[in-house]
Amino acid sequence: MKIKIEKITDWDLVYRMALKTQNKKPKKQFPSEEWKRKTIKAQHSPLRCLQFIIEIDDIPNFVHMHLVRHVHLIPFIASNREDITGVPNEEVGRLTPTNGAYLINAQEFLNVSYLRLCNKASKETRIAWNMVVKEMCEIEPLLYDFAVPNCVRLGYCPEYKSCEFVDSENYKVERTKYLSDDKL
Repeated sequence: MKIKIEKITDWDLVYRMALKTQNKKPKKQFPSEEWKRKTIKAQHSPLRCLQFIIEIDDIPNFVHMHLVRHVHLIPFIASNREDITGVPNEEVGRLTPTNGAYLINAQEFLNVSYLRLCNKASKETRIAWNMVVKEMCEIEPLLYDFAVPNCVRLGYCPEYKSCEFVDSENYKVERTKYLSDDKL
């Protein structure tokens, strides 16, 4: 499995659009770390201006199928068509290693993280998305801090059947860390 993330826009655009939503003139200053963290936590709409290309290669076809279900994640998945690959259709299966890339904004990165870091997600998808989150730490560390399972963000498990992580000491530590003032 190979993960590569490329940042294609930056915080200056997020800040400019945030000012626009408040009918304020653009300022020459760059947004502060505190402002960025507050914007991420609140998930204000200008956060969608922070965009990335995430390349995920050599993962099972079904993991890409889990990811393409996120409607604001724009997928570019390698074709497994017989006329393109030369591999007969009946030999292509769920486990076939497949390459893909996604155009994603910061808000959708968090939305995917809430669901794909959850213990109820398939193990393979969780592993792949954890690798994406780890790589994002190198590219945009502030986003990394907020990429948590849904239960950590919400304070409860929204799943039909809980994995019971919310009853663990580890959950309490993660939830406390998520809510801590050092994020703001």
